[in-house]
Amino acid sequence: MNLQDFNTLAEAQAYEEVTYKVVSPSTATSFFLTRGVEDVLHANQNNATEIDANGVTLTVGSICRGALNNATGFNFDPSNELGQSNIALLNILVGLSLITQEIADQFTSLAETVRTPFANKTQYDFDLAKDTVLTKPVSISANGDYAIMSTSETSVAHSPRITTADGTVASYFRNVSNMGTYVSQIQVQYKNQELFVDDVYGVII
Repeated sequence: MNLQDFNTLAEAQAYEEVTYKVVSPSTATSFFLTRGVEDVLHANQNNATEIDANGVTLTVGSICRGALNNATGFNFDPSNELGQSNIALLNILVGLSLITQEIADQFTSLAETVRTPFANKTQYDFDLAKDTVLTKPVSISANGDYAIMSTSETSVAHSPRITTADGTVASYFRNVSNMGTYVSQIQVQYKNQELFVDDVYGVII
């Protein structure tokens, strides 16, 4: 997902992105021991009860032995076949009341890394991404060297762009937040052009 794909800033800020890693055998063993799962798996490793696992007949004992003897780690990524298979086997153990759903959830969570990539984005970032930023003309100093703007009230700290009529970024007003007047030097190639400033927070006068 990209910032421009969201309908609102709040939606983007709340968005969570989950990535998955393999739970190592040592981490799994430690988890089994501290949650009492190790004893349950050992007690049922010879259980001959047959279970249908997505069209494949397995015994409860084979599932338990597989968990105990896993040498490559546990993949719980639901986007791939191995991850789906391991989740299904874990659900079987829950269904047989050999482990609780809470323990199963705790185990799979060891594989998850949750990120909120847009949590710190501002309204200005969002409007830039959506290309919906409103602009206002800026004043130019008498010698044409500086762009000048004033704000009527405080705003979220940001550095609004100074652009030409065709949208080319000519410069920025840096660290705008307090009410007041801001000045930015104009590069020579943008002199004598009409310039505009982004007014995302509606404070520019």
